[in-house]
Amino acid sequence: MGVAIRSMKMWDPEAKREVVLEVSHEEMDALERAVRKDSAVMSALREYLKLSEASLTRGAISSPEPPASMGLFWQLLRTHNPMWPGTMGSQIRQELENRIFKEQGK
Repeated sequence: MGVAIRSMKMWDPEAKREVVLEVSHEEMDALERAVRKDSAVMSALREYLKLSEASLTRGAISSPEPPASMGLFWQLLRTHNPMWPGTMGSQIRQELENRIFKEQGK
């Protein structure tokens, strides 16, 4: 099905070479299922989305400080690929928010 999200080139210290990380549509589907099954992760994402929207409403130009509960989301990402949280976590989070909350109308 192809690639849903692709990182920029980055240095992988373990492989000692440049790599490009990818998240396929199948992997995004698996992540979405995992998030939907975990009510604590769903709550963390919902809370962060509300903070982000409130921040934009106030005219902020940067993302708000994530709530501590977002650690649960990052842990979930690490179980799929330990490099995703640091390199592509925000893109993955936004894609999941769009898939889950935009379709639900929040």
